[in-house]
Amino acid sequence: MVYISLLEQQSKYKDALEVLSGNLGSLLVIEVDKLRIQGRLLARARDYSAAVDVYKKILELSPDDWECFLQYLSCLFEDDSMWKFFDDIDQIHPTKNIECKFSHLTEEMFDSRISSASELVQKLQRDTENSNLRGPHLAEIEIEKRKFLYGKKNDSELLKSLLQYFLKFGHLACYASDVEAFLQVLPPHKKAEFVGMLVENADSVSASATTVLGQTTTILKVQELTGNIFELPLGEIEASAVKLAKLYCQNLPLSKDLDPQESMFGEELLSLINNMLVQLYWRTRDFCYLAEAIMVLELGLAIRGTVQEVSNWLLNKINNPEDDQVERFLTTLKRNEGPGQVLGVLESFIATSEESEVGSRIFESLKTWSKADSARKTVTAQQRVLREFLQICESKRKLLEKLKQQMTHV
Repeated sequence: MVYISLLEQQSKYKDALEVLSGNLGSLLVIEVDKLRIQGRLLARARDYSAAVDVYKKILELSPDDWECFLQYLSCLFEDDSMWKFFDDIDQIHPTKNIECKFSHLTEEMFDSRISSASELVQKLQRDTENSNLRGPHLAEIEIEKRKFLYGKKNDSELLKSLLQYFLKFGHLACYASDVEAFLQVLPPHKKAEFVGMLVENADSVSASATTVLGQTTTILKVQELTGNIFELPLGEIEASAVKLAKLYCQNLPLSKDLDPQESMFGEELLSLINNMLVQLYWRTRDFCYLAEAIMVLELGLAIRGTVQEVSNWLLNKINNPEDDQVERFLTTLKRNEGPGQVLGVLESFIATSEESEVGSRIFESLKTWSKADSARKTVTAQQRVLREFLQICESKRKLLEKLKQQMTHV
């Protein structure tokens, strides 16, 4: 592997292929891994036809290999965009949006090759019909995206394929990140249309409670990705945050039997609430929205057993907070309008909930959470940041004074 990698870095792809097909290559016992290397070397050597055949074999053996499918399309369209900066690509956090080049293809060539890709994807979908593999279905969306980028005006088909993917996988937490790159190519009005399609087709009757919660969370995450939420008036954003807080409380019982190390159902709602509150802060400069966002996150930390150390760290940061500032926060957060509505929903749920409804672990976590303590910690953190900033300023001032003295002696 090291020898092949060195040859590849030196752009000696044919030499690397010879090594791979020789005795050293036989040491690679996993067939799919060997094929991946072979396909990449062929593609970088611009032997696209041979590379396409290799990638087809890989997809037949491993139909959920998403990166392999993208490489297959690149070879099919003789597009070197994916390989141009291959050595600089972060393999742990690969890019979601792959550049596409079609200018060298006639319309007839493009249609023929996209048809070939569609046939392969349909075969992969048939072969994996009874599985939960996402790759073959994402591949269908990718094909529609390539058509759209080529100028086929197939935006309706692209939206339809995105919707079909939602109906099959919309309850999963990964849906929004899966489709993010596809949503980026759509114009704003089509993004808004797609959000409407999701709301209209969400299954709130026959599906289980966890599925409904997952789909609801997905729709909200897609709205956030498309920017629709943050274009709303302040009152509507506040109402949405309150609605999410109620939804979070209503679905807490779903997590009562989970292991403390498992992710709780609906915990992503807290992040969405937090994003809305931070957005309200940026638009109004009302610090109480930011304080409320911190308290919402701290409630999530209190319930989440696996991050107890973070909660303890927050508790240890209490250091002589000023009572008048804390009281001012609490007074603002008790208002019926503006900041405090989300916390009002959470506090109401905490006050009326019983152990049998949400489980002992969640119940105890809820009961130990205190808005007053959170307000104190918020003020303390604010003071600490200001003190540290003043220390930095003082340090810089001393350095400048010292530099000034040195300059006078030059």
